[in-house]
Order: sequence, then structure tokens, then C-alpha cells
Amino acid sequence: MKEIHLYTRNNSLYESFFIEAGYTLAHPGAPSVPARDAAYVKPTDRVAVVEISNDSLEACSATLGALRGEGVRVLCVAAEGTERVRGFLLKEGIADLLPAAQPGRLVESVASMEGWDAEPRGVFVALDECAARLRIMRSVSERFGFELRVVGTIDDFFAAFDGVCAATFVNLGAAGFEINRFIRMSHAHGRVKLVPLIPYKDACDGVFVHEMISGLNRLARVILSPEEMLSFLAGMLFRKEILGPMDDLALALCYPDSAAFARESFGRLYYTLGMDAFELANLLGDEDHSRMRGMVARMQRALVKADGVRWLIRETGRVPTCGATGA
Repeated sequence: MKEIHLYTRNNSLYESFFIEAGYTLAHPGAPSVPARDAAYVKPTDRVAVVEISNDSLEACSATLGALRGEGVRVLCVAAEGTERVRGFLLKEGIADLLPAAQPGRLVESVASMEGWDAEPRGVFVALDECAARLRIMRSVSERFGFELRVVGTIDDFFAAFDGVCAATFVNLGAAGFEINRFIRMSHAHGRVKLVPLIPYKDACDGVFVHEMISGLNRLARVILSPEEMLSFLAGMLFRKEILGPMDDLALALCYPDSAAFARESFGRLYYTLGMDAFELANLLGDEDHSRMRGMVARMQRALVKADGVRWLIRETGRVPTCGATGA
């Protein structure tokens, strides 16, 4: 059973929803697990809900640090997702932001964490040293069934490849990263070319010409900013998660042959189908009805899992930070 810690402006608003859902509420001043024991506590066993706003970010930073040290998973709620709030979450490595005063959605998001421990569908390898960014990457990856393997050196990066590696993420600005050595080792390592490479770099560090003409353009299509990379990761994983059951549902409904049912009026369907309208297959038999309920439930789970990370998705144009047609 999860233990919920509330650090909001109106704890009583959330308490009844969590209690009704079967959670235990930790009260202020209750003894906490010492930092040295954090490794033995599953992060999903204890969840903290922290309300943040533009005027409380500095005060919340110390609270978040203490919670992380105790092995507590943190979700934030805010009345408004401002640029300052989003910047704070990136700095602190908090993946989940939900709207304040919506306890039902909050409880759903916490409950969805119980399904994150399923067998991984694949592995991502990340060469990065930014702990905050890696926390977000791991949270996003794991909720959609992917394991994140973090490496700190180029040698470790190439040693981490195996048959289930789905994609790689490389921070070009990582300490000690040598672009020319990375390119040489990539060409010598045959399997690297078979796996998508997503390089990214903080714009404050600058993207230099030699990084584009070094041969990286033969391995990757773009160089993203860290924010674009997180947006890409969350967006792609959500699409893959929700479009699977949507595709199954479409097949069950014989789409696109049945597309007219969504677009045409009842009368037009009647006259278009003719006698076929009276010989349509029964979609509401026990087996088909059960299958469709399962597909809809899978879509609902995907929406809930993605709810907290929607703030990561950037409203961008067609051109990423740096690429064949980029800046």
C-alpha cells in the first residue's frame, strides 16, 4: 500500500480522495525513512504531492531535495504551468506536473504507477551526466515500459548495446565527450548504425560547426535541445502506447470499410448500405464486446500515464533546433 505525503495549500481537498482509494496518509512530523535506508524502499511505495507556484519555488527546492534523499517519488501540482514552473521542474528533475485542485486526476496518476514494473519492452541507452534530466528520462521511459540504462563514458556507451536496445540518447555537452572519437567508434561498431541515435545539447553550450561536419550527420538527423529531446521522448512513447489499442479497435470494427459510420448521417447510411444494413455482423456479442472494453481500458491507461508529463511536450514548428534544414 502506498503512503502519501501531502505538501499542498489545501491538503484536506486531496485527503479524502486518497483515503477512499485505499492509500495511507503520512501526517506532518511522522517519522521518515533515513536517507541511508532509501535504497531499500521502492520509490512507488511512498509518493509526495508538492504544490508549487512562481512564488514558492525557492522554498520548495529544499523540500524536494529532502524527499528525494528519502527515496520518495515526487509529483507536483500547480494552478498554472508557467515558464518558471516548467524551468523549475527541469532543474529539479521532476517529471510529473498536474493541475491543482483536481484530486481525481491526481489519484489516477498515482495509481497508474503500480503498473510501471512490468517486463520492459525495450531498453534506451543514455550517455549523460545531468542527474535531474536523467530522472525525468527514466520516469518517462519506465511508465511506458522501457528501461533506461545510463552510462557516463563513450566506452561504457558502446559496451551497453545488446539485442533489445531500442534507441540511444547522447548529450554532446557531457564532460569528457569527444565527438571525433565517438564517430570513429560508431563506424567500428556495426550494431550502432541499426539503432536510432538522438543527440542533444544545451544551447548555452553552443553547437559548433565541427559537430555537424564531423560525420555525426551520417548517424543522426538532428541535434536537439534537451527540452526538445524530452518532448520527443514523451510524445513518441505516448503515441506508441495509445495507438496500439486504437489500431486493434479499428481492426475489430473493420476500419476503413466502416469509416462511413463515423462520417455519414443515419439516413445516408441506410440508403447507401441497402439490404446490407440488415446483415451487419454483431459487434456486441460477448467476445467482441469484452475485447473492445479491454482496448478502451488500455487507451484510458495510456492517457492517465501521460497526464503528468504533458507539460514536457513542446508546441513547435516543423524544424528542430539543429538539423538538415534547421538553424
